[in-house]
Amino acid sequence: MPSAVLLTRHCKAKWIAPALLPVGFQVVEYTDFDTDKLGTFSGEVVREKDARATAAYKAKLACELSKSRYGLGSEGSFFPHPLAQITWEQEIICLFDAQKGALFYGMSEGPAEVTTQTIETAQALDDLDAFLGAEQRWMWQDVSGNWHKGLNIELVAELYKEHSVSYPQALVPDYRAMYCPSRQKMLEKAATDLANRLLSTCPQCGTPEFVYEKPQSGLPCSACSLPTTQAKGWWAQCKACGFKDLKHHSSQHTDPVNCAFCNP
Repeated sequence: MPSAVLLTRHCKAKWIAPALLPVGFQVVEYTDFDTDKLGTFSGEVVREKDARATAAYKAKLACELSKSRYGLGSEGSFFPHPLAQITWEQEIICLFDAQKGALFYGMSEGPAEVTTQTIETAQALDDLDAFLGAEQRWMWQDVSGNWHKGLNIELVAELYKEHSVSYPQALVPDYRAMYCPSRQKMLEKAATDLANRLLSTCPQCGTPEFVYEKPQSGLPCSACSLPTTQAKGWWAQCKACGFKDLKHHSSQHTDPVNCAFCNP
């Protein structure tokens, strides 16, 4: 079974490896590179590339440093949702095949289960611990600008006393994988998405990631039969040989509520 080398210092293999095992990969961690050099959630090091490019860079670097054919990199992002007033979480994982020079991606996203908390009182710390659980760790920036990371609630309380803080205080989630259950779930989902894409191969040449995901609009309205903007099918195209195939929608019509003529 070939090894896929995961570049991480944050124990990510625990949540990635199970999904890739059925694909035929044994995930091993490479920990001799400080991935915090590529960006930190605290903002001390600003990420220079976008998440997709950073995940790919990590995967390629894993191959280079370990002298392996297959490398893995993942990158998580937390940002305000463009439409709703919530924090959105996204995880991208990349597999690099150094022999073929091919990149394959998996992705997951959804509302973040934990966000920055405003601590009004000392009692609020205990309430927060009871609500979110002890597995979630935190970061706190003192008045000197120093970040304290990987904190459980007891350590936060000790730091508050040590620094004689006044309330309210902003307590930031430590989003590093080993300290954030919400992130761990996203890693599992992203790894599963990658595994599914690797198993979805082109019927012509066998290249992975032959996935039906580009929508073809035009599903007819069930009342007037005019085409709508709803997808009547999805295209898949091989990135190697260019073969294309259309998978049709399981339904032949859509509800008139989706029709611009019947429901203008």
